[in-house]
Amino acid sequence: ASHMDDVVKGYMAMKPRAAQVQTPRSSAFMYIFMQRGYVAAGLVVAIAFSGTISYAAEGALPGDILYGIKVGVNEKIAVTLTKAPEARAALEARLAGKRLDEAARLAVEDKLTPEHEAMLSQSFAVHAENATQETEKLHTDDESAAINAASSFESELESHESILVSIEKKGEASQLTRVVREKVARVARFRVDAEG
Repeated sequence: ASHMDDVVKGYMAMKPRAAQVQTPRSSAFMYIFMQRGYVAAGLVVAIAFSGTISYAAEGALPGDILYGIKVGVNEKIAVTLTKAPEARAALEARLAGKRLDEAARLAVEDKLTPEHEAMLSQSFAVHAENATQETEKLHTDDESAAINAASSFESELESHESILVSIEKKGEASQLTRVVREKVARVARFRVDAEG
């Protein structure tokens, strides 16, 4: 046994220990690169995942988990990136129309709660007002484009109004329908003035 101990000790004395082996610089660089590679891959996966979530959110309705992403992220980014007055007027009109589409879909599914209707009415009013203001700004630079934008928005609002009226259960107009009628009247006044 003592002979075996001497052989092992002699062998250990001749071989460097693992702890004493210096890592070459290239190996350290490769380690860091690989770590960064994992980070880059993680970022690619995160971006792809967020893009998928963002796309999936487009069909969300009030009450759905992804609805906050639709209105709080997707739509805010779209508004921020749209600079030209004509494009902004069209975008705001489209967003106002989305709120009315959502209300109609919820009503058809019998899920349009008073809370959802109040929230959609407020959001619609904001986007409709923004669309009207952008159209009015546009009037100073391009009268014909402003008239076209107002006419298109007015027609869209009227079609939404008729849909909302057709699905209302009560004899009196809902809060949302009343707001739509106010905006239709305002846009119509602007269009008539612009045409005159």
